[in-house]
Amino acid sequence: MPYKYTNAFMTVNETPQDAYKNFFQANLTEQFYNATNWYTIQEELVFASGTFSDTDVRITHAIDAKTGTKMGDDYKFILFKDLEHATGLGYLYYFDDNYWLTINSEIIKNLAASCTVKRCNNTLRWMDTAGAVYSVPCSIEMDKPISNNRDMVGISTSVIIPMGLIQVRTQYNSTSNKIKPNQRFLLGNADNWVAWKVVGGGVENYNNLHTSENTSPGLITFTFDRNYENVDTDDLTNGIARVTGDVYTITLSNSTLTSTVGYTIQLNATVKLNGEIVTRTVVWSNDTNSLKATVSSSGLVTMVAAGTATLTATLAGNEDVTATCVVTVGAGSRSTYQIKTTPDINYVLEGTIQVFDVRLWLNNAQQADAFTFSLDAGDVPSANYTYAVLSSYSFYIQNLAKYLEDTLTVTCTSGSYTKDLIISLKGRW
Repeated sequence: MPYKYTNAFMTVNETPQDAYKNFFQANLTEQFYNATNWYTIQEELVFASGTFSDTDVRITHAIDAKTGTKMGDDYKFILFKDLEHATGLGYLYYFDDNYWLTINSEIIKNLAASCTVKRCNNTLRWMDTAGAVYSVPCSIEMDKPISNNRDMVGISTSVIIPMGLIQVRTQYNSTSNKIKPNQRFLLGNADNWVAWKVVGGGVENYNNLHTSENTSPGLITFTFDRNYENVDTDDLTNGIARVTGDVYTITLSNSTLTSTVGYTIQLNATVKLNGEIVTRTVVWSNDTNSLKATVSSSGLVTMVAAGTATLTATLAGNEDVTATCVVTVGAGSRSTYQIKTTPDINYVLEGTIQVFDVRLWLNNAQQADAFTFSLDAGDVPSANYTYAVLSSYSFYIQNLAKYLEDTLTVTCTSGSYTKDLIISLKGRW
């Protein structure tokens, strides 16, 4: 790179430090893409968010700060082109089909923003007591094995535990913070899962990035002990260790539904843990065709259009526990019945007679069905009113007295359809 000269005079309102930083930034920007080691990788936008975006970086081998020797391929040094590029312990990057965990950040001491990352060579998977499955990428310190656990009270034993202990690092976030001492994990592959557990007190989640902020650790380091055998309840297909044989099932109130457009039907899900009914959150979804039927978050199914749809209830956090219902929607429309009254009022003034005409409507079409009427006067004296049925669809009420605040109830019935009319006897005052 050719030598450059800085201006002899500083820009107005620019300190010597700002001038040097701006010059360094301009020079870095100009030379950044001239290198052969620049790449576009995925960077976590906000710490522990799980959302990634493209960023241009330069990647080279990492150097051990203590020994000055080049570290293995599982370690990389990342240089950013922006001096103010935000990074820190625990940030995740994704490139070369791997997640990489930031284990050292140089933004505080160095002018250029850079960090050292370590490849996440495994994944921690576990299931909580509600049946929810969690996973976080992790880095097993294969190059720093611990031979055996220390005896902090007496003389340390010379006996080496089979396969000893290992250290595991992962990002501190709301998921990894759920891991507890003595929790079990499976590491390996589908043909050879090996059970490990967190050594009691081995959750190093107190290394705060900001002294007084207890939720600021960027990394969590676990000590895993290999002295735990696989048990029958371990999920050897998906690599999930289970402390107990918790088995969740979901059954629906209906496995099939048949109806017509416009109708709604409530589906109910029953969740059982080891055969006993428990209260858990269920997530409803339409796996096939939401244009035919929809389902709400509470399981209410609405028939939208003729066709079929498959609705699924899934245990929240555990996609392996599901139940389905096949919905068949007919082409017909829903029959909507209404009882309408003319006039549409609910009172009779003193000294007046009001005739009420009552009709049955189907899908906004008037029907010829006849009504029967029954009066419930309650405690209203008969001297205060007159009531009479005029026809199969009408009746009248006369308000005889003054200063009334009485109420009459007339029940109108046509076949299986009923409507109660609450009519007040009102004074004019």
